[in-house]
Amino acid sequence: MQRILLAFSFLSFFLLTLTATALADQFEEAKAAYKRGQYARALELFRPLAKTGDAAAQNNLGVMYANGQGVATDYAEAMKWLRKAAEQDVAEAQSNIGAMYYNGQGVDKDYAEAAEWYRKAALQGDTSGQVRLGEMYATGQGLAQSITEAQNWLLRALEGREAALYHDRSPINLGNASYSSLLTGRFIQAVETAREGLALDSGQAWIRINLAHALLLQGQRDEAMREYGQCRTGHEKALLIDFEILKALFPEKAGLIATAALEMGL
Repeated sequence: MQRILLAFSFLSFFLLTLTATALADQFEEAKAAYKRGQYARALELFRPLAKTGDAAAQNNLGVMYANGQGVATDYAEAMKWLRKAAEQDVAEAQSNIGAMYYNGQGVDKDYAEAAEWYRKAALQGDTSGQVRLGEMYATGQGLAQSITEAQNWLLRALEGREAALYHDRSPINLGNASYSSLLTGRFIQAVETAREGLALDSGQAWIRINLAHALLLQGQRDEAMREYGQCRTGHEKALLIDFEILKALFPEKAGLIATAALEMGL
């Protein structure tokens, strides 16, 4: 399971001028407020930056409107700001627009349109876009099914996520790396990175789901079922989606996956 949140931009795009330096300082203050969970303050700081044309701030403002952080959820307003950022080739914004089309948030659900936006982000090296595009190729959502194309994009995402771990072994990065390892058949590696992430934050259910999947697919069924038991409640829909993706990628494991789903009442 990949963490399902719209992607935030943590790098500003201001040129190095005296005025821009002050604006960049404001961006850093907004980013810090967001990380502390002070969403109203972050929104207050990001909004004027977005209006000046800063693409990262535009993306972040869109994310906050979509997630209802510091403001009431407003998908139309979210899409407005995400499109402004995407027009400036912000990969996170392109991936976020893909997610909104995929989920039907503020727009009609459109898998083909979602795939196109994910592709734009993926071509820029955005690992979330690469994973989502790979998943859609695996299941044939919005485009012709191609396991070869799926594997290509999923491997590219794994490379990017492994590289990120050299700089930051946070629970989010470890969880994302474990998911990419899982999707590319590196089950032992997926188990190791998931366990490392859970050691830092045991409350991350999405990482525990990755662990359970990897244990199941490498044959440790009983241990996998124990892990599923700790994290399945409230994540039934996500588990079903994961299982469909895994069955497409690993058809030889389809029976094992189907049995596990049946035992969980999914």
